[in-house]
Amino acid sequence: MGADLHIHSNESDGILSPSEIVKIAKKLGLSAISITDHDTINGLDEAISTSKKIGLDFIPGIELSSESEDWDIHILGYFIDHNSKELREYLKNLQNKREIRAKKIVNNLKNAGIKIEFEQVARESHGESIGRPHLARTLVKLGYVDSVQKAFHVFLKRDGPYYVKKYTIYPDEVIKILLKANAVPVLAHPLSNSNIDFIAPLVKIGLMGIEVYYPRYNRFKINKLIEIADRYGLIKTGGTDFHGSDPKINSKIRYINIGDITVNDKVVKILYKKAKELRKFQKIEG
Repeated sequence: MGADLHIHSNESDGILSPSEIVKIAKKLGLSAISITDHDTINGLDEAISTSKKIGLDFIPGIELSSESEDWDIHILGYFIDHNSKELREYLKNLQNKREIRAKKIVNNLKNAGIKIEFEQVARESHGESIGRPHLARTLVKLGYVDSVQKAFHVFLKRDGPYYVKKYTIYPDEVIKILLKANAVPVLAHPLSNSNIDFIAPLVKIGLMGIEVYYPRYNRFKINKLIEIADRYGLIKTGGTDFHGSDPKINSKIRYINIGDITVNDKVVKILYKKAKELRKFQKIEG
């Protein structure tokens, strides 16, 4: 079945717990998975423990957010050392900034007559790594819209009246953080912004892979990304970007399931080899 290397749990903006995800992957016969929650590592210990108990290869991962001019750029980190003190300090600082931003958006909505409280949003996120998806789910549950997608379109879009700009983190900073945590940096869904000009500069900084296989990519887009990956010597990864589906929130949307997009085990071995090389390099430098 191969490996699904892009999955989100309820520690960020997914629906299922880390242990539930691991058990589903095992039942499906996947050879390996990676949970890559947004800007948090809180679910990794649970996933590692469960995967050891049931015998599934698990790759500790993360998806860090960054920006370059007007583009959101997400960087995946594989085989991350989630016990890194520097990484944990970085994430704590980032989560504090995300909370401040979410509170500002809530205030904007309240000033417009929307009856919403920050505590409701925090419950959606378990109090960690709060983002717009949690605001969207709250708006759905409060009855202001009938889907997360509509919540984004009506209330949370980038150029909308309630939007609050994110704290700017540049991709070079994110890649450096990942490398220090011995993680292999991979550009997530690189065609999301219809702009691939930033790939070459990121390679110079330390980018080691790009996500080639992704739910919304047809054969033409995949071939284009394969060509780019080969040009720069990048690892070709892929996964479902699974978040799960809550029928009360997304009853009209058919979500892709865990394992619908996979890469072969050779990719996992390449990522592991790169991660080992990073660890050796860090020991030499240290």
